[in-house]
Formats: sequence, structure tokens, C-alpha cells
Amino acid sequence: MIQQESLEREDDKKFNDLAVFVDEDKTLHIKTQIVNRRDNEDLRKPLLLPPYHEVILKLIEYYHKKNLHCSLQILQNILREKFWILNGRKIIRKVLSKYVICKRSSSKRLEVDSCPLPENRV
Repeated sequence: MIQQESLEREDDKKFNDLAVFVDEDKTLHIKTQIVNRRDNEDLRKPLLLPPYHEVILKLIEYYHKKNLHCSLQILQNILREKFWILNGRKIIRKVLSKYVICKRSSSKRLEVDSCPLPENRV
């Protein structure tokens, strides 16, 4: 349903670098490089999702809270086990920027200028 609203055609410009195919349920999936691995079907062929949809933003928030405010890269890897979100890194960064806890843990150190040495130490 989300795909029908946001993703028009299978041969869209967004899909040039991706191996997109239509499933028997008429949903778009991505063929990953681990097709021959005997693993979960979702991992081998994740569901293709649009980036800026309200449901997708809520999905990212849900997985972020479920995994105790994990970092961007960890969250992206968790989501990629089932879903392939277009512009995933960018949209995950946008969602994580809303959380003060996450901003605090990823903030840069404050650098203080050192004071000049006293004359007796020069």
C-alpha cells in the first residue's frame, strides 16, 4: 500500500543501481548479493520502501526505541534485515536528530584553548 502511494514504476530512475523485482504479492523487493545463502527470505530479498512516508518514519522510530537508542549504523543494519529504505542513511539520520539522548551521545567534544605558560616556566 505504501509502495503504491509513493513508488510509481519499477523502471524509475531511483532504481537504476538496484536489482528491483515484483513479488507474487505485487510488492517491490531488492535482490541482494546474498541470494544463494540459506537464510531468512527477508534478508535475501528485502522489501523496498520509500523514504519520506509517515509510516516509514514511525517504523524507524519504533526500531530505534526497541533497540535502546542504538546508533545510526546499527539501526540501518537492523532495518536492512527486512527492509530496504531508499536514502536510508539520510532519513535515519533525520529521525535520530529528534532525540536529545542520541544527540548527547553523538556530540563532539568541547575543545578548550590552553592557557599561556607563566614566565617562570618559559
